[in-house]
Amino acid sequence: MDNDIISTIITIIIGIVIGSVIGYICMKDIKYIGPNSNEIVKQIYLDDNGKQFKFKPKVTVCPSAYSMKKLHDPTFKESH
Repeated sequence: MDNDIISTIITIIIGIVIGSVIGYICMKDIKYIGPNSNEIVKQIYLDDNGKQFKFKPKVTVCPSAYSMKKLHDPTFKESH
C-alpha cells in the first residue's frame, strides 16, 4: 500500500517536471508584437462607402485602475 502511494507521488512529480521542461522549450521563443501605432495613424483607410479616413490617437484610462478601486481614493491621480 505504501509503495503504491510513493510510486504515484513520484510519477506525478516526474510528469510535472517533464511537462514543465517541454512547455518551456516549446514556448520560450514566442514573442507577441503588436502593430506600431505611428504607422497605423499615418495610413489612410476606406470605409464601405469609399470615404477616406484616418485614426486619431486618444488617451484612455486603463480599466485595471477601475477594477483595483483606485478611483475611490481621493488622492489617486491617473497617469497619462
